[in-house]
Amino acid sequence: APVMRHAIIAIEDSRFYQHGALDVHGTIRALTTTLSGAGTQGGSDIAQQFVKNACILTAPNTAQVAACSAETVARKLRELRIAANVMHEMSKNELLAAYLNAAYYENNSYGIQVASRFYFSTSASKLTLPEAAMLAVLVKIPLAFDPLLHPVASLTRRNVVLTRMAQLGYISWSVQA
Repeated sequence: APVMRHAIIAIEDSRFYQHGALDVHGTIRALTTTLSGAGTQGGSDIAQQFVKNACILTAPNTAQVAACSAETVARKLRELRIAANVMHEMSKNELLAAYLNAAYYENNSYGIQVASRFYFSTSASKLTLPEAAMLAVLVKIPLAFDPLLHPVASLTRRNVVLTRMAQLGYISWSVQA
């Protein structure tokens, strides 16, 4: 559903359609955080997050999964290089669809269709605004925002997604009320 694309862009990469192969601003922020020793800043942009998710999904063993998630500058730079290549091979809409289909939404739900069925018993194409916002929440830290285990945290974060969607003009303020 378009509302799902808007929800994920709003909370994960609000400049998705504006930046080129890499979000220079987000990449510098992420590398600075990693180099400072404060941990990794995440995948920075949707292309980098897709590369990380695809690496995890195709890893043949737990050691490879760990390598795909290692908090190192080497991993981050490898993701940047691969993400740049991906952006030259795919359109923005193709990348966004691939990202949504490779993302993990907790409870063994990989991909937006599986997550839509698991949480809301509907197809991804029929998600409502609140449902899409809730699924967008799960991409960041799935376990922490699992609505089955942490309903208050997930609802609070869902409202952050809705607020961000309104700020970006995807929805009007009255829709949230």
